Amino acid sequence: MAKWDKNTFIQKAKINCEPHISNIVLDLVKFAETGADIVQWGKGEGHGTMRYKCKTDDYGVLPLFEVTTNGQINFLLNALRAKVRKKEILRDY
Repeated sequence: MAKWDKNTFIQKAKINCEPHISNIVLDLVKFAETGADIVQWGKGEGHGTMRYKCKTDDYGVLPLFEVTTNGQINFLLNALRAKVRKKEILRDY
């Protein structure tokens, strides 16, 4: 599987995760579709990723979190630190 999309991501998450975890992953996918400016699907072979990105006036496009088909959520704090220098914003995040 060379590239992921919504359908393949959800199918793999349902296979890899327990039902209550896959329901949370599905809710996060729905949240990203409605709230994100950009939803980016991974290109990896082992497991799929979905990345939530938003556009800002001051900092450009910022990736905020990603979810894997293994049910993990990663908050992309280092990517945020690279663009945002205000400690108040980072602390709130």
